[in-house]
Amino acid sequence: MEIGFQYDIEYDLKRNDPKEKARFEDRMQAELITPNSYRRLLSGLGGMLHTYGFIWHDDRDLTDDDRNSFIRWARAQPIDATIRIGAIEDLDVADFNRELTETVFEQRQATPQSVAEAESFNRKTQEWIERLRTKRGEQDAADQLPARQDLKSE
Repeated sequence: MEIGFQYDIEYDLKRNDPKEKARFEDRMQAELITPNSYRRLLSGLGGMLHTYGFIWHDDRDLTDDDRNSFIRWARAQPIDATIRIGAIEDLDVADFNRELTETVFEQRQATPQSVAEAESFNRKTQEWIERLRTKRGEQDAADQLPARQDLKSE
């Protein structure tokens, strides 16, 4: 049995540098998982929006003290996110599709640099989307023109 808890960090994409998710995961490993000999299941399905998974220890059941330690650590992170932590449970029966409601809090500590990077990234992404829409619109208009052979026959 692996007794531990689920976690879900939902990043605010408007206020976090796109690289912040990877930095958060690296800090979690270096500052929390490795020093405490925890193990973690880290889902690869969160995209840029979520970091989620399960934390446990091979040699002992995790307790509320371990869970609270994670919460304290998460509250100190320089991110803007909604953080959800589940109750202590057995990994073998954990429902990874359920919404975690046991502990939920908003973390609002993104650095000014991270916010500026997020704004720049979002602006560039919006500009790229608009260029694609314009190009697509031009292509759609071109598709409405008669074919070249039709023009010759007129």
